[in-house]
Amino acid sequence: MKLSAKKMHYILDIMINISHNAGRMLIKLFETKNFVYIHKPGKANIATNADFLVQQLIVEELKKHFPAIPIIAEETPQTKLTGSQFLFLVDPLDGTLNFIHGLPLFAVSIALLKEHKPILGVVYAPILNETFIAILNHGAFRNGQRLLCRKDIRKEDALGATGWPYDPDLLPWTYKTLMSMQQNIQEIRILGTAALEMCYVAAGIIDIYWEVNLQPWDLAAGSLVVSEAGGIVTDLNGKYFDPFSGCVLACRSKRLHQYAIKLLKTCSFSSASS
Repeated sequence: MKLSAKKMHYILDIMINISHNAGRMLIKLFETKNFVYIHKPGKANIATNADFLVQQLIVEELKKHFPAIPIIAEETPQTKLTGSQFLFLVDPLDGTLNFIHGLPLFAVSIALLKEHKPILGVVYAPILNETFIAILNHGAFRNGQRLLCRKDIRKEDALGATGWPYDPDLLPWTYKTLMSMQQNIQEIRILGTAALEMCYVAAGIIDIYWEVNLQPWDLAAGSLVVSEAGGIVTDLNGKYFDPFSGCVLACRSKRLHQYAIKLLKTCSFSSASS
């Protein structure tokens, strides 16, 4: 089924409203610190009751408006898929560890996929009051302003970003990539929220972002924001990006993207991207 532009905007408006409602709940929990920890497998892989409360709100609202579309959300990923060609991917709190420690870098991420490809994306950072949206073939926006990846820069001036994997077996590869990038670009940051890091590529704040050991709800909305802003999104080999692959390389220009692939290839990352 093909969605009209009018229908796409209708769905997007509802996704934005839901993300803002979820954000208001997160702000209240963040400011009062009224949450409890829930440990999950992997070092620093922690959830809180805030993750579950906000997810419940989002899922209930999506089901109310779109009962026929299945939903996969971070805290209930075992959801059974039907034959629907559409799918919502939800991360109720991307950046949970930041949230716990009082860092305002966290976001709500909601994406609509058609046949496993993101077609609508919303990333809302409630404390920062930043709403990033993307519509397939219709652009990306931050708080209503069109996002276009800024003019290319020298690779020596590029700012990179990545994340720490939960899988300890991937740490040696991560260290190698950090060393390779650090020696060849200006600097690296680890923000702790994949969705926002990708949005910041689209906004021209981050120039190169790469990470492995991710989940589809981490990647779907933010990747669409980057591509619709004119950035490049692929897997670590520079091939077709699949949000279910668990890895991403997002760059603001083709030249930086090619350079990043060259640097990553020196780190023997094929096993990390498989």
